[in-house]
Amino acid sequence: MSRRVRTLAAFDSTLEALRYVNAISEEESTQWREKMWRAIGVGPPEAGESGTVQLAYLGEGEPPRSERIDLVPQYPRKVTGPSEALEAFGGCLRVVDVEYDDSVTVIRWQIAPTPDVDAPFPELTAALEEDITPGTSSHAENLRLDWLGSSLRINLEAVRGAPVH
Repeated sequence: MSRRVRTLAAFDSTLEALRYVNAISEEESTQWREKMWRAIGVGPPEAGESGTVQLAYLGEGEPPRSERIDLVPQYPRKVTGPSEALEAFGGCLRVVDVEYDDSVTVIRWQIAPTPDVDAPFPELTAALEEDITPGTSSHAENLRLDWLGSSLRINLEAVRGAPVH
């Protein structure tokens, strides 16, 4: 994995963490992300249609050309799932059917009602809640300032190609 990709991945993960704890807004996150794209020498990907994912080539040089291959499924098969649902943690999961062939697997399932996802790990849930609940009003601001210092150092390293101390 290239330095550019590692830098961008770390930066993006940090932005998502800050968004998760509401330390920055979605607009600020977008602005910082665009600044990072420019800092690593790549323009930000164009916005796509709602529900789509835009990919960007981060390697060196020109992106490799892809050959279009029309895949025709071989050995298609469909298996109907059991009629009874699996109950766990207050919810029910039922596998309706599974379709598969040599190139893809599709699993159709239903969940109703939704299980309590915190029930299997009450200690971890309590610890996570404690971690993301600010102890003081300055908690989010301290997190933001720590992140800004780290991201600026990462930006300089990405541009210069050497660690900054």
